[in-house]
Amino acid sequence: MSFKNKYLTGGLLAVMSFGGQTASAAEALPNNFFIDRIVNSITSNPVESALSHDLLKDFTVNYNNTLSTALHRSSGDHGTRLYSTTGTETYNDFSLSIARQYDNFRSMSAMISGTLSASDYRYDDRGFVPERINLKFENGAAHTPFKAEAGDTFADFSIRTVQTSVKGAQIEFQPQSKNQKEFSSIQLFTGTAKTDWSKGNPKQDYYTGASYLVEMPDVGLFSINWVNNIKEQLSTTTTESKTQNVYSIAGEKEFTIPVANLEVIRDIMPDQNIIAEGELSYFTGDHSETGVDGTDKEQNGKGYFFQLSGTNASPFSWRTRYERYSKDFAPAGAGIATGTQNIELHGAWRHESGLQTRIRRLLYTTNVDNSNPTFSKTWGVNFSGPFNTDYFPHRKITGTADFFQERSETDYKDAVSVTRVADINLAAPMDYGWNGRAGLVIKSIVDVTTATGSSLTKEVSVGGDHALTYNNWKGTITPTYRLTQTKTNSTNTFGNNPTLSINMLNGQHSAGMVASLTKNVVDNGNNYDEYSFDANYGYNLGAHTFRFEGNALKRETKSAGSNRDLRIGVSWNYNYDKPAGSTLADKGLGVVSPATVAESDTLDVKSLAPGLSLKDTLGRLDRLNIKDGAEQPGERVFETRLIEEVPTRQRLVVQHSANTVNKTGAVIAFDNIANVAGTQRTFKQVRSALFAKYGQPSNVVEKGNFSATLATDIRNGEFVRIYEWKTPSGVIRFGIPKRLDNTVRMEVQHARSLPPTANSSWSMETVR
Repeated sequence: MSFKNKYLTGGLLAVMSFGGQTASAAEALPNNFFIDRIVNSITSNPVESALSHDLLKDFTVNYNNTLSTALHRSSGDHGTRLYSTTGTETYNDFSLSIARQYDNFRSMSAMISGTLSASDYRYDDRGFVPERINLKFENGAAHTPFKAEAGDTFADFSIRTVQTSVKGAQIEFQPQSKNQKEFSSIQLFTGTAKTDWSKGNPKQDYYTGASYLVEMPDVGLFSINWVNNIKEQLSTTTTESKTQNVYSIAGEKEFTIPVANLEVIRDIMPDQNIIAEGELSYFTGDHSETGVDGTDKEQNGKGYFFQLSGTNASPFSWRTRYERYSKDFAPAGAGIATGTQNIELHGAWRHESGLQTRIRRLLYTTNVDNSNPTFSKTWGVNFSGPFNTDYFPHRKITGTADFFQERSETDYKDAVSVTRVADINLAAPMDYGWNGRAGLVIKSIVDVTTATGSSLTKEVSVGGDHALTYNNWKGTITPTYRLTQTKTNSTNTFGNNPTLSINMLNGQHSAGMVASLTKNVVDNGNNYDEYSFDANYGYNLGAHTFRFEGNALKRETKSAGSNRDLRIGVSWNYNYDKPAGSTLADKGLGVVSPATVAESDTLDVKSLAPGLSLKDTLGRLDRLNIKDGAEQPGERVFETRLIEEVPTRQRLVVQHSANTVNKTGAVIAFDNIANVAGTQRTFKQVRSALFAKYGQPSNVVEKGNFSATLATDIRNGEFVRIYEWKTPSGVIRFGIPKRLDNTVRMEVQHARSLPPTANSSWSMETVR
């Protein structure tokens, strides 16, 4: 046994002594001396005793500890191995948070999280690493109400100025106005964007910013923002230091156009509620866009953003957007693409049946300030929701059908291509208890200039879901089969991919597995076969959860031989929740009254709260004209759009049991994860939209960077994105979870509670 594993094995015994569990859980076990001894040693309760002390009587307390160890094995070609580090890798994650609500206006909270790491996959360094520390105090009863934070905070002025995590301090004042209808806020922050508390120079990426926001009934909402960023020269490089500033003025105004007074359209369209948004931005200083200090130093750039959107009670909605960022508009903490121009026109009509038709026209330009910019022009139409058809009167068919054409060409016409895509996904209840699914994708790329980049891809998929019962186990079995053919000028690739997925529950037990075979046959003979098997098992014992994970992958190629990768992992998680004024949290999921959860006039998972009855939740969706979701065991899936700005496929999910909603959420697909820049841009679009809905997140976990190996990085725990917001009903989480089938997608979930952020396997596995 290596030194690091001896060290953490000793730590395991110490950490496990901090378990916490009521005696009733031990009494419920079989009358077995050996088992009783183990359970009694684990559930000896020193943590519970400490956190239930009278000093913390008025505090809400949460403590979470996860101890994980995994064995990694790889053989074959070193360049294509899944695991670069083999052997046993162990780490222990923990988080502790306390909060107190003094009255309706004053509150405080503190949290710390970190890891004791002996794993290359968890952290570069060995030993104890503090990862997130946060102190927060809010006083709304002060002469000038304020909120102050220190430690890990999230700086969020706008997507054009700054949206990034920093380690530092942030304070917000809300000066009082004589006019009670007016609201103003002053926000200041400073801190470093480095990811590690224990190493690195804070000035390698240091931010300071200020924002002044005013909201007046007649004028609307506007803000003035300033952000400074400093990157000091690294002692190990010749790259010069950089300093930059970005300034912006942003505004938003909602008003009404009395369209219904026009006799021609009064019957189909009510008054239009218009939201106008805009931001003018100016950049000055240094950036790294070309990597040449002589051209990247002391530059000036401008950014423009305008958007009009119509929301009303009619079936029609629309949005138009214009944004332009010069090649030298490059704020370090922003989420935009420099040197681009974007014009978007969107219109949507929701039919009485619940089907929604959307059309879009996109004009996207890159390298706008260069002599040979690239123009991309897109037309698209999308249908989503229930498809009523006379051919299948007894089938409730739901799905999405997306068709678009994009023409991309440079100003010199030296690179011209046309892309056409048809993407159809349908679901319907079938005979013998099956819910069937079918998909068709046809993608044609025509290289007009040289023809060398032309390709034609066809993909057909069929699958289904069926309830599965065995003894006291209940779950879902999901077989899927996918056929793919891609033709280019030089190759013809044919692939088939059968997959079998099973997810089961039995009281405290949960289990899941995915077995998959991928066979690729290529004309040039570079064939490969890939076999994968992923499985997990979890056992919940009150505050304790024990989990087993196994991942096996075998890849055989004609040119490079075969690779075999194996990972076997076990983990133990202990979670302790204590609300203020008591010693233990109520773990039950009671029914929530609709009166306590505000209903939204747009689709929002916050208003579809866990604890609502299924009837009330479906009623809220019906009033939004979202109907006839695909029924699967324990859940309904609706083909509809949560984030209007993102054109990729989105599905709303309502998970329920005993006619009560357990969780609501949305699954948002990426267009193509091989396109790293596009994947990152889509992610930032969704993130920015959620920030606009819910404000600054209460918890952020960011690790790793978007790259061409994103799927592998997520599987190995080297890439994590999680953002959380507290709600009266629980927590909303957004991120990219790890899945058994290794699909890379975004998810938004609203639940009473969710797995700890240290466990990246929090996906809604049954939604495929």
